[in-house]
Amino acid sequence: MTDNKKYLSANVLKYIAIIAMTIDHIAWNFVDKMTPLGQCMHIIGRLTLPIMSFFIAEGYYKTSNIKKYITRLSIFAVISAFAYSFCSYGFDISNYNNFGVIYTLLLGLISIIVWNADFELVFKYAIIIALCLISLFGDWPIFGILYCLTFAIYHDDYSSQCKAFAIISICMVAGAAFSNVYYDLSPLRELYQFSVFLALPILYLYNGKRGNGGKFNKWIFYAYYPLHLIVIGVIKHYII
Repeated sequence: MTDNKKYLSANVLKYIAIIAMTIDHIAWNFVDKMTPLGQCMHIIGRLTLPIMSFFIAEGYYKTSNIKKYITRLSIFAVISAFAYSFCSYGFDISNYNNFGVIYTLLLGLISIIVWNADFELVFKYAIIIALCLISLFGDWPIFGILYCLTFAIYHDDYSSQCKAFAIISICMVAGAAFSNVYYDLSPLRELYQFSVFLALPILYLYNGKRGNGGKFNKWIFYAYYPLHLIVIGVIKHYII
């Protein structure tokens, strides 16, 4: 996906993702979802998962050591599981039942490895379905895995990525809307979820390069997720 007319590096795109993620998490914890401000903040936040999932797929194809890649992601998935629950519930560990998005992205990476392994197709599907079920313990369950797979299966084919992404996203919004109807809420509450499509033109500008920053950027992207959740949790439970 290298193109001289495309000028966003991987690092720039990842910073866009973490800024959008921070805005989204601030909204979930401090702003009423149904206010105009809350809706705008969540619309921005929908950029995060597509970009993160895209770079899980990119990481699979570009890493020099897939075992180290899995190990790093696993370590930060464990750390982030605590941080995500702490942000939501403080130190009330009885409510620690969601492991956060790094956990889901780790399962997404594993699903890519399974898809590209020399297994029978039925066996691949069985494992990926199992991973989707396990992802219910994480943030963005199922769809985080499907996004990772989409970007990997159609790697370097932007048009096909967009088509598959659209199908998955429409199913996601439909599922969220149905859930609201089931709980006697308006399905229109979930229209902001369509803003995941805003990530596609941004990803189109990816130039295939890592960008400046070296190892600093590499580790900040891992560390920022649990750190910002802990900061928000401290403010939410012990300051405000």
